[in-house]
Amino acid sequence: MSDRLLSVNELVEKLNISKSTVLNWVREGKIPSIKLGRQWRFRSNDIENWLKGKERQDKSRFSIQGIFEGGGPIPKESIDEAIKEWNKVKESQ
Repeated sequence: MSDRLLSVNELVEKLNISKSTVLNWVREGKIPSIKLGRQWRFRSNDIENWLKGKERQDKSRFSIQGIFEGGGPIPKESIDEAIKEWNKVKESQ
């Protein structure tokens, strides 16, 4: 990937997240960014490296977040999947 500058909207599409999430991450210093005038930009290489770092970090943590959606009861399949993921994390420690 070339080291081109991505706009907020391009990053939103690339990561499939909301614009407010990107802007929150920028404000909190969680994502590498550059401010050009009044606009935020993101070097594609910085984002790729950041994602690789997040991938390694995520493998060492366990989270049920994102396994299911909605506010109703948690489906049994989701609980089973969460238990499997938890066991993988525990085995790797």
